[in-house]
Amino acid sequence: MSTSKAPLQNSDGLLFIDKPQDCTSFDVVRKVRKALGVRKVGHGGTLDPLATGLLVVLIGKASKLQPLIMDGTKRYQGIIQIGAATDTDDVTGAVVARAEQEFDLTQAPWVSRVEEAATVFCGDIEQVPPSYSSIKVDGKRSYALAREGQSVELKSRPVHIYELELSAVASNELAYNVVCSKGTYVRSLARDIGARLGLHGCIKSIRRLSTGRVDVEHAIGLEELCAAEQPWEHVLSIGEFAADLPAFQITEAQHAALASGDQRPLGQVALGADSGGLLRIVDNKGRFLGLARRSGAQSWRLWFLI
Repeated sequence: MSTSKAPLQNSDGLLFIDKPQDCTSFDVVRKVRKALGVRKVGHGGTLDPLATGLLVVLIGKASKLQPLIMDGTKRYQGIIQIGAATDTDDVTGAVVARAEQEFDLTQAPWVSRVEEAATVFCGDIEQVPPSYSSIKVDGKRSYALAREGQSVELKSRPVHIYELELSAVASNELAYNVVCSKGTYVRSLARDIGARLGLHGCIKSIRRLSTGRVDVEHAIGLEELCAAEQPWEHVLSIGEFAADLPAFQITEAQHAALASGDQRPLGQVALGADSGGLLRIVDNKGRFLGLARRSGAQSWRLWFLI
């Protein structure tokens, strides 16, 4: 992914925000709309109000990239508080259970138990999402039902933990660094690690460091964006975002064919031109036109044209 930014104005593109704490993802979208003077703004994956870090904001036609952003692996770091469980699985919730034994995570035998937990939760695991989540139950958000005092029972779902590092930083706190698949709830991971230790647990802090091909180092603070004289200078065009993908050049006639739903021009793509199953479509001057995705061992399909 190229991180060089050409100035845009009233266009489409991606904006990488370092979300502050105690701010919802929709709060970010609302402020970006105001700062840029556009209406069509979304994001590529919700962050809890408690969480900080990378939130990918999608402007205009860049909303078509949402599956690509959300499908990418995520990296988070932060602190798990051990010794109590809450109804939200983070420290903002009401305590529903406490550890019944004394412990110090910096001392034996807890050090080895923490190491064992880090191993157990790596790989393919089943995870029950938090009751306070945006999952719909009978057409209503789970968090809305939970706030009404209704009992919410969500089904477990498979997720994948690629890396998990845990280390005691206090008698009742674990620092974590996790790389995980889409759909993983870090709050659930904290709850389950606490249960594995027999002590209960919940999230104290969450920071998203990366999602897919984007790193928080490329992000701008929300207040800095809102105060910028030229906020569009921080927006990355779709073409710049895809600049490091292999390119497939098409003619005007092939462009028209693809625009009408004819996939045959993509049959000419060399099978070796592959970068994670994505292909950049350009015209004879190298200008970005759209993206294609590999749809099988021998074929590509158009994802979108701009």
